Amino acid sequence: MQRVFFYPVYFRLRQWPPAASLLCATVFVFLVTWALHAYQWFWLRGSFSISTPDVLFWSVFGALVAVNTLYDSKKAKKRAALSRGGSFRQIALHTLCIMGTFSVICLLWSIWISTSISEWVSLWGVPAPTWKDIAILVPALLGGIALAAWGAIAARREEPAGSPAGAPVGAGEKPFFVAAARTSAPILALLIISQPIIYNKFAPRLTALVQELRTEKLSRQDVALLDRGYYENLTRIDRFNSQLWQIYNERANVQPETAKNAPEQPANAAYPEWRNTRARGDFLGSELKPGLTASLKDGSEFHTNRWGMRDKEYELKPPPGTCRIALLGGSPEMNAGVLDAQLWEAVLEERLNRENPRKDISRYEILNLSVPRYTAPQRLSEFEMKGLKFEPDVVFYVAHPTDRNRATGMLAGAVSEGTEIPYDFLKEVLRKAGVEKGADLREAKRRLRPYANDIIAGTYQQVVQLCRAHSIIPVYILLPMPVEAGDEEIPDHLGLAIEAGFKVLSLVDTFHGCDPVSVRVGPYNLHGNAKCHQLTSDRM
Repeated sequence: MQRVFFYPVYFRLRQWPPAASLLCATVFVFLVTWALHAYQWFWLRGSFSISTPDVLFWSVFGALVAVNTLYDSKKAKKRAALSRGGSFRQIALHTLCIMGTFSVICLLWSIWISTSISEWVSLWGVPAPTWKDIAILVPALLGGIALAAWGAIAARREEPAGSPAGAPVGAGEKPFFVAAARTSAPILALLIISQPIIYNKFAPRLTALVQELRTEKLSRQDVALLDRGYYENLTRIDRFNSQLWQIYNERANVQPETAKNAPEQPANAAYPEWRNTRARGDFLGSELKPGLTASLKDGSEFHTNRWGMRDKEYELKPPPGTCRIALLGGSPEMNAGVLDAQLWEAVLEERLNRENPRKDISRYEILNLSVPRYTAPQRLSEFEMKGLKFEPDVVFYVAHPTDRNRATGMLAGAVSEGTEIPYDFLKEVLRKAGVEKGADLREAKRRLRPYANDIIAGTYQQVVQLCRAHSIIPVYILLPMPVEAGDEEIPDHLGLAIEAGFKVLSLVDTFHGCDPVSVRVGPYNLHGNAKCHQLTSDRM
């Protein structure tokens, strides 16, 4: 950029005052950089990325560089040659300059990766740090100061000393082998540590860390973004790494399925399940269309029965001698990525009936009440509004490790849209969090995040109370997604379910020993394939 854009403009304007030519050349470079970045976005996505965070990032960044350029040009002649090492005051000031520059860059980057200014402002409303946070942040801060000081000392030593005129060029240079050793030693150390025979001898956590670094896959943050993009129906997320870019570009090229009795849907819907639902004007938000036959991309068909379940037809009242099970879940259980008969509940129902001795129970029925994007409170509402009508003997409440975040996001969305909240325990959570109808979505999420456990615990307790009131056995099934995300939340979920009174089935080890990609619909589609559903059924 300096040779191609800065110098031509600067020398073309050399008849101007030096400060004016420097300023114009610098501003021109930033305008070109911004234009090239916008063109790159257009080339990748087919639309120009011109948003408020973009404008603010490039404007502030360019202004700071321009001011610094003018400052350096005026102060350069006044700087005296410094001796090697410099005084403590000089090193301290240099260290503060390095830390200040790094902090400003981080601040600007936080603006640029935000989708809006309101989202960036919400980042500053985080809860007060805990002692655990302080125990992590203080050593990190001290380490950063030490690293900045080391950089300042190294920079001072690299500056030319005030040597007399005529001193031989390179007289102060270090011997080649000394400089090479300093560079080679860290590289050699990393090479040695990266060998399995070495790092396997250390703690399991270090081994896992090295494996994470050696494996090309989405990070937990990327998985969370991908999960957020699905469950919050996002069609515009502005900042991704190359892997997430690839995923969303591939999705954009996938041809949507067609449905024989479904209206035309937007082409930018990220997942096909959404095209099989219809909107509701209540807390549930949506439901599967009843009596639907849709053609999937592989030529197979997706069916719903007259009750709006992805399942076979059932009567409203169970036949005599039938053990009826109501399955409450979300898109992993309704999964449009597999055939109707490949869903784990269908495989389990078939096996139960095939191996049933028919002594006490003549038949098993598992009614799949799962709906895409349903979170914990919505599963409760669906059970109360629909599930109880089918008079089940058992309830399978299927939970996933990331349910807390999804439930918080759903409740925040419902409140921001003015949806009526049907449960007192949720109203109490909203009151504690200070969230009212029509609240800003991001602010509502931020305020509700500390009360995620209260949302989940209240939901579990309500499900169990409904089951006991209708002589239904409540069974809690904790089923992980075939992806490494949310595992740290498993103990909390199990504890809350046991405390609520569920009979708990933990299936967290269902996919142990399996390559996660081998049990997913696609490399980056978090839903399970036919193998995943078969493993789940066998584990059940």
